Amino acid sequence: MSLIDEAIDLLINEKSLRKTWILLIAIFGIAGIAIVISYNAIMQSFIGQYLQSQESSIRQIAQSFGIGNNEYLLYFIIFGNNAKTALITWISSITIVIPILIVLFNGGLVGFVLPSANSNPPLVLFYLLVPHGVIEIPSVTLVASTFVLLISKGPVKMYRYSIGILIISIIMLAVAAFIETFITRTIAELVASII
Repeated sequence: MSLIDEAIDLLINEKSLRKTWILLIAIFGIAGIAIVISYNAIMQSFIGQYLQSQESSIRQIAQSFGIGNNEYLLYFIIFGNNAKTALITWISSITIVIPILIVLFNGGLVGFVLPSANSNPPLVLFYLLVPHGVIEIPSVTLVASTFVLLISKGPVKMYRYSIGILIISIIMLAVAAFIETFITRTIAELVASII
């Protein structure tokens, strides 16, 4: 049986893994909503300044890939960054806390970017996030949920059984990066031209 087959069996048979995965997706969303709601207060805090520096870094990367620049390189930057996050999340599963913090941080970062992108109509923002987000968010939270296996299987078996989940997550991130690089912007521009 391949690692991916084992990972699929694990997802089917481990109810605690599925529940943790769903819970982490909810935590991601709640973190984003909490940041949007408390945006003004957060902007005055250390957390807001840190998130603003992260947003600036993201914007600099995005601006360096304007029209006419190499979109394939952008694909590899997006995919590489997300795959690195997935790998760090998986490795840190033994801590239990770090994967949860990574999910919270990423949800908060999405919530932080939304208010600052208010020059776009809400429907355009929706299409800038959703096409790749429906794959990217579940893949990051999937790999983060593997910490629950530490409780039921111990550290060695947790890593052994969850390597297939990491592989599935990285495949999903490759697809999400493709959509984000080559499809999302086109869909958002089409929606912007219609509304």
